[in-house]
Amino acid sequence: MKAFLPLVTLFIVVSFAGCAANNGNEAGSFGQRYAGVNLNGTYTGAYAYDNGAPEARDASNVSFRMKITQQNGDATFRGAVDEAYSGFGTKKDNRLWAEVRGEVTRKGNTIYVHFEKTYLYFNQEAVVYDGVYNPATRQIEGKWKLSGGTGNFKMRVVTH
Repeated sequence: MKAFLPLVTLFIVVSFAGCAANNGNEAGSFGQRYAGVNLNGTYTGAYAYDNGAPEARDASNVSFRMKITQQNGDATFRGAVDEAYSGFGTKKDNRLWAEVRGEVTRKGNTIYVHFEKTYLYFNQEAVVYDGVYNPATRQIEGKWKLSGGTGNFKMRVVTH
């Protein structure tokens, strides 16, 4: 059951490596790399499990805080996450901790944010997040997935 939880550790999955290989000239399913948005800041949000997932009974919404750091003129970013302990993994200070790496792309007028969350202090596959960024509200909303589980997430900047 624990393998189906939307959390990760110590491995950055192949899909991010594929994103990193995109040099900005290639158009993927989410468009071309886009450095025209500043994601820097601290976000609060929550993720939920899709109905039918075994974990949905135990953790319908898991709150988290994410700090994103993005260099000016770069479409890639890094971050750190701490989230409510939901009964699995190794907690530290009664929270779960993770790192994220991602990139921003744009197709037409839509800005996409893709990142992978890798949990610290225990091993689990990376969780892949794909969302749409709304510059007016500085909110990212989308889906997360890993083998055996999917769900929704929403996060909004609280400090720049």
